Amino acid sequence: MRINAMRKVQGVLALALGLSWMVAAAAQAQDGPWYGGYAADLPAGAVAAIEVDLTQFAGQPTGLADFRLTGRTNGTCPETMHPEFCDELALRSARQAQGDASALAVRVFGVRLERDVAHIAFAFADRGEMRLLELRPGARGYQMAVYHPARGLDMRTTAWRRAHPCQTTRCPPDPRIEALRRNPYPNLGLLADVGFAESFPLTLDRIAEAHRDRRPPAPSTPSGLPDMSGIGGTWRILDDAGREVGLLAMRLRDREVTGRGVFYNRPGLPPRAEVQPMSQATAPDRVQVEFYVHNAGGGDTHGGSLVMAMPVRDGRIRASWGKYGQWLPVTLYRDGPFDANRIPWSETVTPPKPQPPKPQPPKPQPPEPKPDLFRGAEFMVDTPSRSRSVLEVHAARAISSVVVGRLEPGTMGIRVLECTRGLTIETFRRPQVAGNEKALRGGWCEIEAGRVKGWVQAFHLALVGYQGWVPPQPKPEPQLRDVPFRVKALPQGRDTVPVHVARAISSNLAGGLGADARGIEVTECEPRLTLRQFRQPKDPANARILEKAWCAVRLGKVKGWAQAKYLTPQR
Repeated sequence: MRINAMRKVQGVLALALGLSWMVAAAAQAQDGPWYGGYAADLPAGAVAAIEVDLTQFAGQPTGLADFRLTGRTNGTCPETMHPEFCDELALRSARQAQGDASALAVRVFGVRLERDVAHIAFAFADRGEMRLLELRPGARGYQMAVYHPARGLDMRTTAWRRAHPCQTTRCPPDPRIEALRRNPYPNLGLLADVGFAESFPLTLDRIAEAHRDRRPPAPSTPSGLPDMSGIGGTWRILDDAGREVGLLAMRLRDREVTGRGVFYNRPGLPPRAEVQPMSQATAPDRVQVEFYVHNAGGGDTHGGSLVMAMPVRDGRIRASWGKYGQWLPVTLYRDGPFDANRIPWSETVTPPKPQPPKPQPPKPQPPEPKPDLFRGAEFMVDTPSRSRSVLEVHAARAISSVVVGRLEPGTMGIRVLECTRGLTIETFRRPQVAGNEKALRGGWCEIEAGRVKGWVQAFHLALVGYQGWVPPQPKPEPQLRDVPFRVKALPQGRDTVPVHVARAISSNLAGGLGADARGIEVTECEPRLTLRQFRQPKDPANARILEKAWCAVRLGKVKGWAQAKYLTPQR
């Protein structure tokens, strides 16, 4: 009896603990309307699965976003996704399959949650290209869209809402949740600027057009054959980034393309695989060539298709090469006549190493002209030395040097070209000053008087006239706004440099600057700073000022004040 009673008590306690945890989870789930998980409705064989978990407390305009991207090797590209986005996910999925756990990792740079729309600014962890994910309630579930800063719409599909993971399993303590509860506004990040989302081309939708361009053309009837003249020859194959990805030698005989080729490190083929074009299907404006991989152990396997736009124009062919629905846009450049011997038939084919540019000898710079410090000034010969009745003009700055001319006392119209010891017009205007008199007695000046040109002692010259010419001033030091800045370091425990609306850490956030932010415009600093102080941060005096200073910064839509110690001029 006692044992049964104890078991009943233990069961009641366990039930109470379970109910208390479920109540706490349910309370957290009800905190914000966006609290939950959202999964993109993509086909089962799609190149990747995309899920987002949102954490939000009631009344807060932001929250936490956690991405879960699951890649699939040899996955298909759905019609709702841009082919270039598919290519990127396919390459990252292949890296993940090879053990690179960070290939599909995502960093979140801002979350803004409104009543009828949610925006998330994110980027892949190893690439600084910012993306925007948008969620909107729809008639059937939610609408999920991903935008690229250049391509515009990368994906638009239905998303289904499910329970947050913390509602179904017990989540470990997360310090981000407590920080979100205390102060949610830092989580706005880049989206603190309400115009950040509008900086993306939200109306640009070329998904259907891109799929149509990549779709292999259907074989045509013999009456619609394209003009294939000029297809024969050796072609270098470059992708849209300018990298050489292959070499192909093609020959046209009786409207059949044959030859030999090699592609470098193409997904779907072994590394450095050799391919041989065997046959083609034609369309009125395109030629499709099928490739077969040559295996050293015998037997050939299908290596993909090359769809080329005809006719050949200016020695170039625009084409797409791919396999299993994964297409790579390429351009073929004619590199000579057909020559199969240029393509080695072995298992050690390697892509050509780019040749470094030959160093160019520096161009000789013309010597900078010496400043004419005595322009507009007229001198005369003052009293010469007692031992001589004339002033001797020497070839060099020494009494022992050759005498090249003689000038009588009182000779006028003498032009001074330059002087030693830093002598200037002011030195000759005030020779009585002790320092000036000493400099004049030890200095030499190069003069020109008629046909006589040489050096004389400065003490024997007197200033007669001066037209008030001002010597050229040194070029002013560039101002802060003339030089782009970049992020030098990040605050401890943060992945962005905070940008505030005022010069105080306690002020509201206006946005953030990522670790790879460049081209930052700095308009002013308080206290006043110069470029020299930024470029010499190890100087103790500069270090003390930079530690306390704030600078007005601007990068895109982000504008506000950031601490100077996290910034540095770009080189």
